[in-house]
Amino acid sequence: MTPLAGLLIEYLVVGAIASMWLGPVLATAILTHEVLAKDLAPVLIATLLPAMYLVGMLCDWIGYRILCKRKTTIEESVQSKAGMTNISSQTVHAFAVAYEPKLAEQLDLRSARDRIARGAFVACIPLLAFSPLGYRHWWIGTLSGAFVLLIIYALWNRMQGLSAKYEVQVLKLLWAKHAELRELSVLGYKE
Repeated sequence: MTPLAGLLIEYLVVGAIASMWLGPVLATAILTHEVLAKDLAPVLIATLLPAMYLVGMLCDWIGYRILCKRKTTIEESVQSKAGMTNISSQTVHAFAVAYEPKLAEQLDLRSARDRIARGAFVACIPLLAFSPLGYRHWWIGTLSGAFVLLIIYALWNRMQGLSAKYEVQVLKLLWAKHAELRELSVLGYKE
């Protein structure tokens, strides 16, 4: 799968998750208005996929902004346990692309998984205030939303840790197979 196709699918998945709460809100607003229900139906159907893509992209960006420090903390912790200095994921990926393309593909797959979890986390935040099931008691929806958010955050945290551990292994393999990389300070090699 190409990186562009991967991003398209990731953003559509996150947009579909966001549609759990966004769909009922928009449907209620539009269907209760007689003129809008008749005139906008074809437009809404035609713009559904692009709208899901944009919502997914926005959720991923917001998720990146919210979870960036936590991601850095996870990566630094894993690298420190392996006796390495702080090396960014992008740096590891760039060298993997140049020297070991198959490993770079694995890094891409793991990164896609992490981005979906990060975007899903943000896409579910509105569940704290809005229940797609329309519970009479608001606290049931809020409690359910909090539970879903907690589970998604735990999944993202676990996946991010696994990705960071994989990046460390990729670095070790790159150092072992390509001696010239040991001399690059950007890769933080230590004897």
